[in-house]
Amino acid sequence: MLSLLSPLLLLLPTLPTAFSSPVLTTRQKTPLDYPPRITSEAFTLIANVTTSPPTNPIFSDPPIQNWVLTSERVGAGRYAAILAPPSTIHPGSAILFLNGTTRDISAENTRVLAPPLNITNGNPIPLGMQFTVPFSDTNNTGLVGVGINFGTGDVGAGIGVGLRDPYARLFPPVGLQPGRFVVCREASPTYGRPEYPVFWARFGGGGEEWVVPGNCVEIALLAQCAKLPEAGLAGEKELGIVRAEVGCYEDVKGIDWSKW
Repeated sequence: MLSLLSPLLLLLPTLPTAFSSPVLTTRQKTPLDYPPRITSEAFTLIANVTTSPPTNPIFSDPPIQNWVLTSERVGAGRYAAILAPPSTIHPGSAILFLNGTTRDISAENTRVLAPPLNITNGNPIPLGMQFTVPFSDTNNTGLVGVGINFGTGDVGAGIGVGLRDPYARLFPPVGLQPGRFVVCREASPTYGRPEYPVFWARFGGGGEEWVVPGNCVEIALLAQCAKLPEAGLAGEKELGIVRAEVGCYEDVKGIDWSKW
C-alpha cells in the first residue's frame, strides 16, 4: 500500500540549461515543434533516457526506457524513488498530483504529492516528494536522493509548463543546485539499497565538466496523464490540499520523438 510514487513545468530560472532535452537537436524550435499536451489533476512519471547515445551496457538488459517512477521501502518510514517496469507495479502506486493554487504555481511554491492515506485512527496523512531522503551525499558524489515520504514534500517541485519549459517533465525544488535527474543501477541490491534508485545529480561547482556516474544514465521524468483513485484524496480538506491542473502527455511511450 505504501509502495507509492514518486515519484514530475514551471522551471527554476537557472534550470532551462540544466536539463537534457528528450529530443536532441540543433535546429531552432517553436512551440508547435513539441509534443501536444492535455491537462489532468493526476499523473505518473515516465522515464525518458536522455543520455545520447544511451550506450551504457548495464541498462541494455533490461532497457529502462518508459519505465515508471514508483517507490520502495528502504528503512523505517523511508521510501526511495525508483524506476520499475510498468508490468510489475500496481497502477495506483505510481499516481502523483501537484498541490498548489494558481498563485503557488506562479510563485514556484507547489509540491508533488501522492494521494493521502488514512492511518488507523482515521487521521489523514500526506505523502510528498522529498529530495533529501533516504540518500545523503556523504561521498561528495553530487547525488541527492529522491523519496516519497510522510509529509507534504519539498516546496518548489513541479511539472514544466508554458514557455519556461516546453516539456511536461518533473523539476526539483527551488534552491536545489542545478543538475539533472539520473537513474543508477545498484550491482548488489539489498534492503535499503534498491536496484534502480533515482537521484538528482548536481553539477560540480567551479565550472567542472559534467560527468554522469559510471553506473547511471541521465533521464527526464515525463508526466503522463492519470486518473486519481476515487478514494485516494480522503482528508484533502483537512490537509489544506489544492489540486492543480498540470500539462501532461496522454501516452509517453507512444510519442515519436523523431517528429519533434
